[in-house]
Amino acid sequence: MVNRCMQLLSTVSDAVLAVRLPDEEAISIQTGDLSFTLARYTPARLQGLKIKSDNGSFVLPVDSKASDFQVANNSFVDAQVIMPIVSNK
Repeated sequence: MVNRCMQLLSTVSDAVLAVRLPDEEAISIQTGDLSFTLARYTPARLQGLKIKSDNGSFVLPVDSKASDFQVANNSFVDAQVIMPIVSNK
């Protein structure tokens, strides 16, 4: 079941990101139990990048060692942040 759900999320993510340009505003998709945020970024934007959704955020490190990697022959990096929706009932 989990593998099937992850495959479905990957398929939806690929379809959404295929029509996005690097550094456009992130897209958030929410279901009853899950929130995921999708974006495409240029490598130059990754250092210290904050990806936000209604249910939280994820921040990449700012330190210089975080930007020492190479993105092999790519002009963009796709990012997915998946979060469960926690109800306060």
